[in-house]
Formats: sequence, C-alpha cells, structure tokens
Amino acid sequence: MFAALSRPDDDDEIVEVYFVENENKTREQFEYDWQIAKDKVLYNNPVYNVAEIIVAMKRKGWNIIHTSPAKVTY
Repeated sequence: MFAALSRPDDDDEIVEVYFVENENKTREQFEYDWQIAKDKVLYNNPVYNVAEIIVAMKRKGWNIIHTSPAKVTY
C-alpha cells in the first residue's frame, strides 16, 4: 500500500490523499493506469471529477481509500 496525492485543478492549498493497493501491480503501474484513466475521462468530459478516475481505477483492480484532504503550505 502506498499514498497517492491529487491536487484539484482549482485549488492551490488542498491536496487529496488516497491510499492505494493492488497485490499484482507496482506504483509505476498505478501511475500509468491513472494517466490512461484520466485521459479517457478528459476525452469524454473536459471538466472532469477525480471521482470518475477513481471509478475507472477500481474497475482495473485497484483498491483506493480516500482520506481527509490535507492543506499544504510552502
């Protein structure tokens, strides 16, 4: 299991935090699958929601747990 972070396009301070797991795939495979899912969602809906990507990822066998968002300051 590893952490995945996603920043909403319209926010500079909030980062969505997810815990991700797949017994048969690596972090690099997660990043590849995420990009493919995101591209497909963007093709169908330019104003997408990350929840749409997560649904697609779960269909590919990824276990994704959404935690509380984190506020980042830097």
